[in-house]
Amino acid sequence: MAYLKPTLVLCVALLLGVTTGLPMASHGTALVKLRGGPSGSPVTPPDGTEVLNLGGTGAIHVEYQGVEGTTADGNTYRTMGIDLAQGFKPNPITGVFISGYFTPPAGYCGAFNLVIVEHQYIYQEVISFQAAAPLITIQCGPIQ
Repeated sequence: MAYLKPTLVLCVALLLGVTTGLPMASHGTALVKLRGGPSGSPVTPPDGTEVLNLGGTGAIHVEYQGVEGTTADGNTYRTMGIDLAQGFKPNPITGVFISGYFTPPAGYCGAFNLVIVEHQYIYQEVISFQAAAPLITIQCGPIQ
Protein backbone atom coordinates (compact mmCIF):
# COMPACT_ATOMS: atom_id res chain seq x y z
CA MET A 1 0.00 0.00 0.00
CA ALA A 2 3.03 2.30 0.05
CA TYR A 3 2.22 3.33 -3.51
CA LEU A 4 -1.03 4.96 -2.42
CA LYS A 5 -1.04 8.61 -1.39
CA PRO A 6 -3.52 8.63 1.52
CA THR A 7 -5.58 11.68 2.23
CA LEU A 8 -6.12 12.36 5.91
CA VAL A 9 -8.36 14.80 7.57
CA LEU A 10 -5.82 15.93 10.14
CA CYS A 11 -8.46 17.07 12.56
CA VAL A 12 -9.16 13.36 13.11
CA ALA A 13 -5.98 11.49 12.30
CA LEU A 14 -2.84 13.50 12.96
CA LEU A 15 -3.70 15.47 16.05
CA LEU A 16 -5.95 13.06 17.83
CA GLY A 17 -4.13 9.96 16.68
CA VAL A 18 -7.32 8.25 15.61
CA THR A 19 -6.84 5.85 12.73
CA THR A 20 -10.46 5.66 11.62
CA GLY A 21 -13.32 8.11 11.56
CA LEU A 22 -15.34 10.38 9.36
CA PRO A 23 -14.70 14.10 8.98
CA MET A 24 -17.38 16.19 10.61
CA ALA A 25 -18.16 19.86 10.72
CA SER A 26 -17.60 21.30 14.18
CA HIS A 27 -21.05 22.85 14.44
CA GLY A 28 -23.58 20.05 14.65
CA THR A 29 -24.59 17.73 11.87
CA ALA A 30 -24.14 20.07 8.89
CA LEU A 31 -22.15 18.54 6.06
CA VAL A 32 -18.86 20.00 4.94
CA LYS A 33 -19.15 21.40 1.43
CA LEU A 34 -16.33 20.79 -1.02
CA ARG A 35 -16.41 24.44 -2.00
CA GLY A 36 -17.94 27.55 -0.50
CA GLY A 37 -17.80 31.24 -1.19
CA PRO A 38 -14.62 33.29 -1.19
CA SER A 39 -12.11 31.38 0.90
CA GLY A 40 -8.89 32.04 2.69
CA SER A 41 -5.66 30.28 1.87
CA PRO A 42 -2.89 28.49 3.75
CA VAL A 43 0.28 30.51 4.28
CA THR A 44 2.17 27.60 5.86
CA PRO A 45 2.76 24.77 5.25
CA PRO A 46 3.19 25.21 1.51
CA ASP A 47 2.43 22.34 -0.85
CA GLY A 48 5.31 19.84 -0.80
CA THR A 49 6.42 20.53 2.79
CA GLU A 50 8.47 17.78 4.46
CA VAL A 51 8.32 17.25 8.23
CA LEU A 52 10.77 15.11 10.23
CA ASN A 53 8.82 13.31 12.98
CA LEU A 54 11.34 11.58 15.26
CA GLY A 55 9.51 9.65 17.94
CA GLY A 56 6.42 11.82 17.59
CA THR A 57 8.28 15.12 18.10
CA GLY A 58 7.85 16.74 14.67
CA ALA A 59 5.86 19.97 14.66
CA ILE A 60 3.88 21.42 11.78
CA HIS A 61 3.26 25.17 11.83
CA VAL A 62 -0.04 26.13 10.25
CA GLU A 63 -0.85 29.70 9.23
CA TYR A 64 -4.04 30.50 7.36
CA GLN A 65 -5.11 33.82 5.88
CA GLY A 66 -8.87 34.08 6.19
CA VAL A 67 -11.14 36.48 4.33
CA GLU A 68 -13.68 39.14 5.12
CA GLY A 69 -15.73 41.35 2.88
CA THR A 70 -19.14 42.20 1.51
CA THR A 71 -21.06 40.36 -1.20
CA ALA A 72 -22.57 42.16 -4.20
CA ASP A 73 -25.94 42.16 -2.43
CA GLY A 74 -24.53 43.81 0.72
CA ASN A 75 -24.11 40.80 3.03
CA THR A 76 -20.88 40.57 4.99
CA TYR A 77 -18.75 37.44 5.32
CA ARG A 78 -15.75 36.58 7.49
CA THR A 79 -13.65 33.50 8.22
CA MET A 80 -14.54 32.29 11.71
CA GLY A 81 -11.98 29.50 12.01
CA ILE A 82 -10.55 26.34 10.49
CA ASP A 83 -10.54 22.72 11.58
CA LEU A 84 -7.39 20.66 11.91
CA ALA A 85 -7.33 18.89 15.27
CA GLN A 86 -9.59 21.32 16.98
CA GLY A 87 -11.10 24.60 15.98
CA PHE A 88 -8.36 27.17 15.37
CA LYS A 89 -9.63 30.74 15.60
CA PRO A 90 -8.14 34.12 14.76
CA ASN A 91 -6.41 36.05 17.51
CA PRO A 92 -7.85 38.59 18.07
CA ILE A 93 -11.24 37.01 17.43
CA THR A 94 -12.18 39.94 15.17
CA GLY A 95 -9.24 39.16 12.86
CA VAL A 96 -8.98 36.66 10.03
CA PHE A 97 -5.35 35.42 10.34
CA ILE A 98 -5.05 32.02 12.02
CA SER A 99 -1.82 30.47 13.32
CA GLY A 100 -1.16 27.28 15.30
CA TYR A 101 1.19 24.34 15.87
CA PHE A 102 0.53 20.63 16.09
CA THR A 103 2.53 17.41 16.16
CA PRO A 104 1.57 14.30 14.22
CA PRO A 105 1.57 11.17 16.41
CA ALA A 106 4.49 8.75 16.24
CA GLY A 107 4.06 6.31 13.39
CA TYR A 108 2.29 8.62 10.96
CA CYS A 109 4.72 8.53 8.05
CA GLY A 110 4.23 9.20 4.36
CA ALA A 111 2.57 11.72 2.08
CA PHE A 112 -0.71 13.27 3.22
CA ASN A 113 -2.97 16.10 2.18
CA LEU A 114 -3.47 18.60 5.00
CA VAL A 115 -7.20 19.09 4.58
CA ILE A 116 -8.30 22.50 5.84
CA VAL A 117 -12.01 22.99 6.49
CA GLU A 118 -12.96 26.66 6.77
CA HIS A 119 -15.98 27.92 8.70
CA GLN A 120 -17.47 31.20 7.56
CA TYR A 121 -20.34 33.33 8.74
CA ILE A 122 -22.35 34.58 5.76
CA TYR A 123 -26.06 35.19 5.09
CA GLN A 124 -26.83 34.84 8.83
CA GLU A 125 -25.54 31.25 8.97
CA VAL A 126 -22.30 29.33 9.34
CA ILE A 127 -21.09 27.43 6.28
CA SER A 128 -18.24 24.93 6.26
CA PHE A 129 -16.22 23.92 3.23
CA GLN A 130 -12.86 22.49 2.22
CA ALA A 131 -10.70 25.53 1.49
CA ALA A 132 -7.32 23.88 0.83
CA ALA A 133 -5.40 20.60 0.99
CA PRO A 134 -1.63 21.17 0.62
CA LEU A 135 0.51 18.05 0.28
CA ILE A 136 2.87 17.36 3.20
CA THR A 137 5.34 14.50 3.66
CA ILE A 138 6.08 13.18 7.14
CA GLN A 139 9.38 11.34 7.54
CA CYS A 140 9.57 9.20 10.67
CA GLY A 141 12.29 7.64 12.72
CA PRO A 142 13.30 6.96 16.32
CA ILE A 143 14.88 9.54 18.59
CA GLN A 144 18.57 8.71 18.78
